[in-house]
Amino acid sequence: MPAETNQHQDAPDLGAVLELLTQVLDVDVDPVEARDLTLADLGIDDDLAALRLWDAVIEEFGERTVGEPDDIGGEPLRTLGELADWCLDALGLEVGAATGASRPDVDDRTRAPEVR
Repeated sequence: MPAETNQHQDAPDLGAVLELLTQVLDVDVDPVEARDLTLADLGIDDDLAALRLWDAVIEEFGERTVGEPDDIGGEPLRTLGELADWCLDALGLEVGAATGASRPDVDDRTRAPEVR
């Protein structure tokens, strides 16, 4: 069995991140439909809850060197799709163009999401 550092996986896209987030939140909905679910309706009503989801994304898709975002702030995130976009951006990855999702304006990849 190869060591963890020798394993390669494809970079996640928006669909993969949304699928993970719906699993973590135990929401039974197609990842494309999940994009429009509001964070408030899912019980994600503060920055700490959003950072717990970030931790799940890092555990699944991140590298060992990816840490916590430095700063809470930036454009408020309102939907699960916006949070997934932010996670991809924070990982330094492109948002999947095939989904047609728009990326929220985020100035700094290390800035954590602000949930409203």
